[in-house]
Amino acid sequence: MWELIGGRATFEKLVPEFYEGVATDEVLLPMYPEQQTLRAPSSA
Repeated sequence: MWELIGGRATFEKLVPEFYEGVATDEVLLPMYPEQQTLRAPSSA
């Protein structure tokens, strides 16, 4: 099954794209409070 979906290469691409989406999603972002790197720097 793993190879049918592209193996490791697929997930190496998918995971960063997923977290980029989380960083801009007001519903998903609060579900990842430990991921401080997801938050965009605030403009003060």
